[in-house]
Amino acid sequence: MIKLRVHDLAGEFGISNEELMTMLRSMDVPVRSHLSQLTDEQVARLRARWEREKRARQEKPAATPARRRRGSSAPAPAAPPPEPAPAEPMKRRRRKADIVAAEEPAATPEVEEAAAAPTEAPAPAAPPRVEVEAPVRRVAEPIAAEPGAAAPTAQPAAPAAPAAPA
Repeated sequence: MIKLRVHDLAGEFGISNEELMTMLRSMDVPVRSHLSQLTDEQVARLRARWEREKRARQEKPAATPARRRRGSSAPAPAAPPPEPAPAEPMKRRRRKADIVAAEEPAATPEVEEAAAAPTEAPAPAAPPRVEVEAPVRRVAEPIAAEPGAAAPTAQPAAPAAPAAPA
């Protein structure tokens, strides 16, 4: 009286766990996951059902014609000939270059002659010259002009008088 699990039977039958659980649920067998245990009675019912399903699967492919691959030796049925093109002219979208060319006015002979004659381009005007003054340097003490002259000394500021009490 060994209890089998769903995944054990799925491996025995050669199908996926999900497919076997779907089959069990259709048989009203409570199954939560592939690790659910099955009783001997449930296993016997499932094996009988699987034999029927297996026979039906083997007969089903024989009833439907097999699809042929492109490179098969048998000729494929010819496709019906395409319908003749309508007599109306096809509408074609204009390209951006065509639109620009159509918008430009046609060149007149006078313009063409003027364009063909080489003309001297005026020399570009020189940018105006800007003069910049040298920066003035300010020094805290004046520099003595004569070597013998003594430089004036800075007098220290007098201390502020204390404020009188009011």
